[in-house]
Amino acid sequence: MGSLLAGKKFYYCQNNGVLALATAETVKNMRRRRMIVSCIGSLGSEEGDHELQREWRYGNANVAERTLQHRGPIFTFCEPERYEKSPWFTGNLGHLHFLLDYIMKQGGECMDGEFYVPFSNGAEMGLHGKESLANELSYVVDENDVVATFGMLTEEINRRAVARGKPL
Repeated sequence: MGSLLAGKKFYYCQNNGVLALATAETVKNMRRRRMIVSCIGSLGSEEGDHELQREWRYGNANVAERTLQHRGPIFTFCEPERYEKSPWFTGNLGHLHFLLDYIMKQGGECMDGEFYVPFSNGAEMGLHGKESLANELSYVVDENDVVATFGMLTEEINRRAVARGKPL
């Protein structure tokens, strides 16, 4: 029986000290969602750019963004001190480094990519309003996401990361 991760592609991305890890499928879905929102936001723009039309387009784009939920988990990692105070993160940087090595040893690929990095701009703390807060918290992953993606519990990831001897 082959590894759960054999042949799987993962992308990682960083913003403001937060590193994110997602499958290629998740990143593809995110790009499609962004394209749909952008398309809806531009509908009617060729008919002139009056203030009312602009508000209508932006309003529709905002509705589309809230309605089209992201598909697939985005795992987020940060410095250990921040992780201890912020339960919305998947883990700390030691956990991420373990997972990157583990994915490659199991026959998967890890590549640098560009995609949205949750919890990197303060929206999870309400700094950009309640709607942004609600949207941002929808990116919190649970144990089922971790097991389905990596084939082990977060407790096991932590144990193995600590056993590597690298500081978490």
